[in-house]
Amino acid sequence: MRASRRRSPSFLSEGESGAGRRLRVRVTGTRRTYAQASLRVNPKSTARWHPTRPKLAAVLGGRIRVLVVDDHPSVRENLRYLVNAERDMDCVGVARDAQEAVRLCQELLPDVVILDDEMPGAHGTKVLEWITSELPDTRVVMYTLDANVCDVARAFGAGCVLKDANYEVLVRAVRNGAASLPRSAETY
Repeated sequence: MRASRRRSPSFLSEGESGAGRRLRVRVTGTRRTYAQASLRVNPKSTARWHPTRPKLAAVLGGRIRVLVVDDHPSVRENLRYLVNAERDMDCVGVARDAQEAVRLCQELLPDVVILDDEMPGAHGTKVLEWITSELPDTRVVMYTLDANVCDVARAFGAGCVLKDANYEVLVRAVRNGAASLPRSAETY
């Protein structure tokens, strides 16, 4: 019987240069490299700081953190149950309106937000606009009955799933959103 070896990250720092410090991260298993990322850090940068999470969570065995936003209680609870039923996903919160969605996004920093377009407080596209500008590492999947909303979602780089689609389609959209480094603009 062969002993299994866990995937583990290795952090390789590559000296300092005039432009800052370079950090390489490599996640390896027994026979291959699963993911690799490189980052150049400039300590003198005046760029705005955004909270981030490592996108290697799925490779390392982490779970996708999902926030569900819908104004209908039955839809919220069904989505929470179905997301938690997936082995690689965790519903970290639910919101019933735009203000609660913004507050929970700031507090929880989810990987993916499943966002309804019609809700009290503001239209879902306003929340989508806020998320894309303030939390660039958080992906959004619009969950809507209106196919025209998908055009707006694509303009912001978000995925879009129609509510009459099969649940597996929504799960695939969440996984694709969590795995993508650039924003994915997919309609399902």
